[in-house]
Parts: sequence; structure tokens; C-alpha cells
Amino acid sequence: MTFTSALVLLATAVNCGIGDTETGERQPDPGTNVLPEAGPTDALADAGATDARADAAPSGPSCSSAGWCATSLPDADLTLKSIWSLEGRAFATAEGATVGVKVLEWTDAEGKWQYIDDNSQNQTGLARYVSNVWAPSENELYYAVAKGTIVHGTRPSSDKAWTWTSHPLEDHSPVRQRYYAPDGPPEAVSGALYPTLGVWGTGADDVYAWYTNTIYHWKSEGSAAPSWMPEYTADDVSSDTEELFALGMTGANRDDLWFSFVRTNMAYYQGSCPVIVRKTPAGYERISDGRVEGTRCTEALPGFSRMGSVRGWLTSLQTLGVGQVAGIQGGRELVKISAAGDGYSVATSRILSLDPVNDFDSSPGASDFFTSLYRAPDGRLWMGGMGIWQLHSSTGGSGMVVSADDVWSAGGSYTVSTLSLTGAPLEGSGFKIHGTSNTNLWLAGARHALHKTNP
Repeated sequence: MTFTSALVLLATAVNCGIGDTETGERQPDPGTNVLPEAGPTDALADAGATDARADAAPSGPSCSSAGWCATSLPDADLTLKSIWSLEGRAFATAEGATVGVKVLEWTDAEGKWQYIDDNSQNQTGLARYVSNVWAPSENELYYAVAKGTIVHGTRPSSDKAWTWTSHPLEDHSPVRQRYYAPDGPPEAVSGALYPTLGVWGTGADDVYAWYTNTIYHWKSEGSAAPSWMPEYTADDVSSDTEELFALGMTGANRDDLWFSFVRTNMAYYQGSCPVIVRKTPAGYERISDGRVEGTRCTEALPGFSRMGSVRGWLTSLQTLGVGQVAGIQGGRELVKISAAGDGYSVATSRILSLDPVNDFDSSPGASDFFTSLYRAPDGRLWMGGMGIWQLHSSTGGSGMVVSADDVWSAGGSYTVSTLSLTGAPLEGSGFKIHGTSNTNLWLAGARHALHKTNP
């Protein structure tokens, strides 16, 4: 297997001031899915909740100058953990100090968010945290909730009630003493707990899940009923302190799937190497892996490549078309992997023109951290993230969005998409971005769900 790589440094149009051009904020716990240590009630009790049973109606201006418009949430203390967009509607998972784990639906026709779950996830003790939601259609969705459970919802039509079923996944991670849960280890750069649990598919009849170190496929063998069957487990660790975790997946179709893992040595300050696995009709193939030494990924393992920077997990995978995938590494760097003949090529683009692994960089914007990536059908990339604009604020940080058309060439650049509704930073955390096009975008996080419908 051959591997080639290229690095592109782009001029980033990011202003670190406050107001309509402000985007250089940072926040101390910037994981896209920050896991509660004792459940959603404890985790969000200090999130500045007000009247948690009243609709969280936006106050002041409802839209930013870039067209990001606030929407009302059914409870003021909600933290939206993930969002999935369809035409005319969207689904989200959330955690709240008073309501626990919830699933919500937005419709353009009604212009509001509503709870659609049956609350069984809170009654059965499943809801230690909630991860992502994925919906193949307006009448079917899946979401992942700890501990290790995929919940499936269906309804006959959009005006009917949902029916929910829960399916536990087996935990194939090694049994050992840890200071973290295997379904929520700390990410290498940010330190935020990251869910090694999720669900995604190429269509209603081709759905996958991941949990700790294993990939599952919803399918049946022979005449048996379908179930979550393990297809790939990463367990080739080199020591009793090293672990492999599954982080996410994407794909252009059922014959071109990409999975992101991380090899990490939790005893040595979260040193880690990205591990990339591709599934084609020929089966699963690991194409990138590395050796962890101390806090760095020092070299490729024999037969593989070492891609991207020397530190940081590769998350928020997005397909760029058949044979190509991109993700965010270390919060500041985009990585593109392309199949090329019998090998692969790698290109990187720094979202911020800073060292992506220098923990002591104190220059403006040095701690901005991007956590979520979305690729529009026309190829434009949108990235959501956070920064600390006031280190000791009650919320810890504020949201930021940048976009770009051509990040893989020297002439490309990133453009800020303003979130400020009042001239001040948009306070919050955990921001995730998703859409169906450049004119149907959602940004969701703590106490916020912003919708962008203009170009």
C-alpha cells in the first residue's frame, strides 16, 4: 500500500474581536458531545437553567447578520447533543437537568421544536448520556444512548405517533481498571469526554452502529430476525494501557464506507494515533495506524500510514464522494483521504494557521476548537466549533462557524459565518452543525438551535 501526503496552509478570515465579526472565542470543554460524569441532571445543573418548563423563547434580535436564526426550545436548560436535517424538518437529541435525555423534532410548517420520544430511555436507566441521531426519512430514526443502546423509532406517517424499540450492543472492549468509562474516554487535545457510541447508515436497509471498539451492522443471517451483528473489532493493543476506540463513520454508498478509530495510551497523557478503516465489497481494510509514544503519534505501524498531525483524534467524518473522506483532527486541522489506485493520498488543511498540537500556544485564536463538519451537496464545507472569549464565564465559551469552498489548494480560505444575535458572542457549548444544503443549515448546542435558510 502506498501513501502520499500534502499540507495546505490557508489564510483564515477569523477576527477575534467581539460583535458581528467576532469568532475567536474559545471554551475549556469543547467536545462536540461532552459526556456527563453522573448523568444529564448533574451534568447540566450548572448550565445556567432558568424556567426549565417554559419554552426557551429567544429574546432580542432573532437572526444574525449571516442569517442564523434562533428557534424556541421546549425547555430552557436543554443541551442539544446532535442534530440531523431533512427537507422541511430536523431531529435532535438533547439532555436537560429536569427532563433527562430527550428526542426532538422541528418542522418548518409549525416553526417549533417538540418532544417525540416516549421517555422510556429515562425510565429504564439507559440515559447516562445520549449520543447522535440519524434519520433515513421523516418517519424513521435511530439514536444512540448510553449504556450501549441503539433506539429505533418509526411512525406510519408524519401525523401519527412514534413507536420505539431499544437494542443493546455487546461491549467488546477489554476489561481493565480505568479512570473513565470505555464509552466516554477523554479526547486527546481538548480533554472533553467523547462518546464511543453512535449510529449511521447509507439508507433504511443499511444501518451501522459503533460501540467502544466494535462496528455493528443491522442485518440477519438465514431466517433469523435482524439484529446488531459485530462485523469489525479493533483489539490489537500493544500494552495493557493502550486502547482502541471507534469514533464515527460516513460513506458515499454501501460499497464505500469509512470508519474512524483512535489508538490511544491513556496512561501517558492521552497520546493517540488516528486509525482509519475502509469497507468495500472486498471487506474491511485498515489503511492508517500508528505507534503511540508519550503524548504523540510518533510513526506509522508497519504496512500503514501515519496521517495528519502528530496528535489529535479524527472526528466528524464526511464523505467527499466515492473514494474520498474528510474529517477534523485535533480541532484545528482538516484531513482528506483519497483512494488512489492501489494506495491512498492524504491532504491536510489547517483551519487556523497555528500549530495544531502546541498546547502552550497563547496567540489569538490558539485555543479555538472545531468539533463538527458538514459538506453541502455543492462541495462547500461548514465547520462548527467553540472558543473561550471569557475563561471564567458561566457558560465557558461561545459558538463559531466557518465555511470554505476550496480548502485543499493554496488559494483557498475560510470565511466566518456570523452567529452573534446581539453584537455579543453567542454563549453556549457543544455546538454541532448539519444540513441538507447551504440554505438549510442547523447549528445546535447548549440552549441554542440556530437555523440558516439564506445563501
